[in-house]
Amino acid sequence: MADVRLARHRPRLFRRRRGGAAGFMALPALLLLLTFIFAPLVYTIVLSFMHWNLISPNRTFVGLKNYQNLVGTPDFVQALLTTVVYSGIFLAIVVPGGLLLAKAVDTKRPGMQAVRSVLFMPYVIPLVGSAIAWEWVLNPDHGVIAHFFTLFGGKAPDLLSGRWTAVLAIEIVFIWQYIGFYMLIFLSGFQSLDPSLNEAAAVDGAASRRIFWSIELPQMRPVALFAIVFATVQSFQLFDQIYVLTSGGPGTSTFSLVYFIYIEAFKFFKIGSAAAASVVLMAILSILTWGIFRFTREKPAPRVTT
Repeated sequence: MADVRLARHRPRLFRRRRGGAAGFMALPALLLLLTFIFAPLVYTIVLSFMHWNLISPNRTFVGLKNYQNLVGTPDFVQALLTTVVYSGIFLAIVVPGGLLLAKAVDTKRPGMQAVRSVLFMPYVIPLVGSAIAWEWVLNPDHGVIAHFFTLFGGKAPDLLSGRWTAVLAIEIVFIWQYIGFYMLIFLSGFQSLDPSLNEAAAVDGAASRRIFWSIELPQMRPVALFAIVFATVQSFQLFDQIYVLTSGGPGTSTFSLVYFIYIEAFKFFKIGSAAAASVVLMAILSILTWGIFRFTREKPAPRVTT
């Protein structure tokens, strides 16, 4: 009788031990999350309600004043609108562009591996280093573009001195840096598809374009969703290219939200304002991410009743 009871309780005891061991092994990762993610997040939220200049030990609680001041700050509003422009152009190019590039290089032709490497190479170049190289390319006096204009007897335009041309130049550098990364994401998605579906469609006489639109593209939905969410978050964090190429200029016309936060914190020492802008940025990204998942999830098929 005792053996029967022990046998009944053994699976439950085993599950408890295994659950405790899993929790113990996950403890280092949880500690890292608490230390480097959740603790700074809570600290930033607390600072957003404070007035602090980073130097003085005194911190004054000001409630929602930092958030109210942001709404009335033209630089913040302009940085927000410019960030939306950056994000919109970035998403409109890198997601479909990465998809088409991935489809183009998803072949076994000779030399295609080298083509993939060349397209992906800008992503592994340090951001500051690539921005410095592009600054030299775009220089109107002795850059690469200036050299080509000189060959035809013309003068190169100073793209970084105009408001929208500077935004366009930053966007070009930004897209050049990351489109290879999204190509690799979609390429991994294409290579994970079941080839038997394409083969069956080809046997039935479907053209390659029809196979792409009707068979491959619907299966790439999860990959595309990940790419859209990742690109949205990444585009709202644009900083390095602005810092190197324009320093936010001319004026504040190329400010992004992250660059605005940097200026507020480390140039004007308005830590409370910078923290409030950081919380606003986090809220925007959270809402956008939720919205993307909400409106792109598949609806359940309707039940058929007889």
